[in-house]
Amino acid sequence: MSVGYLIGSILSFILNSRYTFREKNLNRELTISFFLTLLLSYFLNYIALNYALNYFNPYLAQIISGGLYTVSSFLIMKFFVFSNIERFKALFLITSSILGFMYYNQIRVDITQTKDKIVIDSKIAQNTNLFVKTRYRTSRLICNGLEVYIDNSKRHDYFYRGEESISLYLNRGETICRYRDIYSIKQKISIKDFLILLFSILIPITIFLIYILNRLLERVNIKPPNIEPKPIYKFAILIILLGVIVRVIYFNKFGVMLFQHDWQGHIDLIRYLAENYAVPSVPNRGWEYPQQPLYYIITATIYKLFNGDLNYIGYFSIFCSTLFLIYSYRLLSLIADRYTIYIALLFLSFTPSLIYMSARVNNDVLVLALSTVSIYYIVKSYLNHFKRYFSIALTFTTLLFLTKISTASIELLFFGLLLLNRDYKTQEVYICYCRGFYTISYPLHLIPTH
Repeated sequence: MSVGYLIGSILSFILNSRYTFREKNLNRELTISFFLTLLLSYFLNYIALNYALNYFNPYLAQIISGGLYTVSSFLIMKFFVFSNIERFKALFLITSSILGFMYYNQIRVDITQTKDKIVIDSKIAQNTNLFVKTRYRTSRLICNGLEVYIDNSKRHDYFYRGEESISLYLNRGETICRYRDIYSIKQKISIKDFLILLFSILIPITIFLIYILNRLLERVNIKPPNIEPKPIYKFAILIILLGVIVRVIYFNKFGVMLFQHDWQGHIDLIRYLAENYAVPSVPNRGWEYPQQPLYYIITATIYKLFNGDLNYIGYFSIFCSTLFLIYSYRLLSLIADRYTIYIALLFLSFTPSLIYMSARVNNDVLVLALSTVSIYYIVKSYLNHFKRYFSIALTFTTLLFLTKISTASIELLFFGLLLLNRDYKTQEVYICYCRGFYTISYPLHLIPTH
């Protein structure tokens, strides 16, 4: 069926572009817009079909939703894909967002839990995913006279608090459930619904806001400064080498530092990944989860390779600290004079807290290194009008985002400098790349779960 849809979509593109709209100048932007239109029309068809099934028989509901698909795809192609009129592009984004909010309103369920029952109110008939918190061996859930299977056989411990995912079919209206020993129940969005809301709401709103910001920034004439490349300062290299030597001596003297308030949480999560090859699905109070997974994936691999020796994770911390010093110097060389570089490097190389961090089991050491590398390449890319270094900057910024969510300020810096770029065509393509990278990277700390 998927192959049939693909062939039909390609054939539709060829026939519509050549005969229906007589478009001769086929390019990448037009092709992408065409297939996005088909995707949006499919979402509209899906929403209409789910809604119509509650009032009509399946055949009539399919005719109504199919007709809506045909009419909507034609209108969008006529006024958006094969037209250069800006107001229709804005209308397309607004319409997509409205449809997305309509879809969200349809799939959202209201859950009321009392002492003896749970009432789930759904606007449409649907299969929905729920997140329930259970009790070991005693939890039960009975909906519409049928018992819902819940795996409550796992003992609760430091890593597992009884949270389980279940799938439940809901009729339109209220579903009454009786329960025993279920502490909470919440709706859990599926990957399919997440993608639908992403493409119908989040991305169109982002594009629309960027469009508005571009129009405001047209009045601002900001150009990247012309900075002459500086020579390599030997004294700066000496400071970095001394800073690395101090860190190595400190590590050899004291070993990996575990005397920190949250060291056990970091180590427990590293061990869990090393033993289970997956991030845990359940956030635990006092434990280093949820956290973005990159640091823990790297250190869990090291932990596994060297049979649980934490000292090798300490070596990785020293490597990150060294990378931080090297790219701090490279970044300073772009924006500061010689003596400012010397003073800053002395501070970064010999500040006790930074030396202490170089021997810690903590994701902050990787954040420190990737932050400096990311900012360096962002600035380099900006100074080159994003013609060079953009892919490197985007890669390291995405890796940073996969290390800690609180580094979102650096992603915002990247977006801000892109918006100041005067080449709007290049800007639009690059912002599209950024959205793709961050969209893919954000849910990765949720997949796979165990």
